[in-house]
Amino acid sequence: MAAKLKEPALILNKRNGVAFFQFPNLARFSGIQHAIFTRNCGYSKGPYKSLNVSFEVGDNQSKVAENRRVISRCLDEKNLVFAKQVHGTGVLTFAKDKKNSSEKVINIPPPGDAMVTDIPNKYLVMQLADCQSILMYDHVRHVVANVHSGWRGSINHAYPDVAHTLVQPRRSPGCFHAPLYSPA
Repeated sequence: MAAKLKEPALILNKRNGVAFFQFPNLARFSGIQHAIFTRNCGYSKGPYKSLNVSFEVGDNQSKVAENRRVISRCLDEKNLVFAKQVHGTGVLTFAKDKKNSSEKVINIPPPGDAMVTDIPNKYLVMQLADCQSILMYDHVRHVVANVHSGWRGSINHAYPDVAHTLVQPRRSPGCFHAPLYSPA
């Protein structure tokens, strides 16, 4: 009897000269695009080398902006949405109907450690170092979530708060696919 081949934990891809990973169980859905980037292929120097996308850590602002453009080009110039991550449980929502939506009023990202949207081509970006990101997708309602969950978010139940937001309002049955990514 032939042994069953195990599906890889991550799929390595390359687009526009930039390498990124994808989860096989999310990559099979045509209604969602996702990418997990490494620190490679960017412009930052020194301790921020190389693909640092955070303006909050002391890196050169123009290098961070260029690194964000690298990611945007890799994703075919899609709308990248960043949050001011605060190691909390705040959930930002971006909805087609604008009802109960977290709108960016000024050019400063709103605080929050989770984002949920039903808007196509809106990339919810989480910046990670030693925390984990949880990606969730409801393929019936076409709603996605990206959660930054460090130890504070984990003990304060960030994951259930996002799951609750993802299913509200419950217009159709929905179905979750939620891989967990954590640095080794």
